[in-house]
Amino acid sequence: MATCSVLRDMLATRGNASAAKANAANLAKALSMKDAFLMHEALHARAFNRNTSLVPLPECIRQIQQRTLREKPQQTVVHVCMCCRQIRAFVVDDTTASKHAWACGSHKVLVDDTTGDLYCGKRLEKSSTAKHRVVTKHNNRPEYTRRNFWKQQQNLMCKYSKLVGYDMLGQVLQLFGTLYMLCPFCMCIMVLRPERHNGGPLSCIHCQYKKHTQAYDRCFHCYSMCTQATHVPIKGAQVALCNACTKQWCSCHELTQQMPDTMVHRAINERWKTQRLRTELHLLTNAGQHACQ
Repeated sequence: MATCSVLRDMLATRGNASAAKANAANLAKALSMKDAFLMHEALHARAFNRNTSLVPLPECIRQIQQRTLREKPQQTVVHVCMCCRQIRAFVVDDTTASKHAWACGSHKVLVDDTTGDLYCGKRLEKSSTAKHRVVTKHNNRPEYTRRNFWKQQQNLMCKYSKLVGYDMLGQVLQLFGTLYMLCPFCMCIMVLRPERHNGGPLSCIHCQYKKHTQAYDRCFHCYSMCTQATHVPIKGAQVALCNACTKQWCSCHELTQQMPDTMVHRAINERWKTQRLRTELHLLTNAGQHACQ
């Protein structure tokens, strides 16, 4: 009955959260320890349920995920801790791009060998030795002990919190204001942020970097990135040259197709003209004929 009263009060004072919190605190003080704990668990479960939802993705994105999943089979179910409200997996975001580039699977998870259930394995940051000191008449700093006590309690609650699984295939997980989804191209768990997308396909930051670098060519001679490269066919391959390394003879493909890669670097370094290139190719051809004889 007390929990129902608090829930009705929360709905009645939806626009005034502080008033609802104060009424719940006053009610909890009047209850026994067991009833207060049960009320806390019920309210916590309701808050988790109201702030967690799955939204279906468009069918085109789901098909891309299914195609990637056939090429790279992996688990599509992610697990969430109801206590610390975090996804127990390697989430790719702007701040974790370099650390979680190739990571997959679950992160900080405890497995019950008997039942196979998964529990949260989050470990809070270790406190310094000063925060572990016992409060005495010479050490009048009780806030350190209280803070450390509640950190230990939160760690204990996460330890006994059974993880909730969500199948992310074709779904967007909304978890307390943050959107998560599977990258359609690499199937990693990514944070969906609107500011990172400007009309292109939805993908994680790694796939965006790959597409960004593929849009540029690297110069064959100086190895600089260029957006408007000149593609020149040489002997056995086709290379890209930036504007600074492009010479007059690059448009003479009947000559460049006879050039080995070492001659291309030499011609650019020594700034050959077209006539010099013809002479060098003629000498190279004569040297090859003499070698065959």
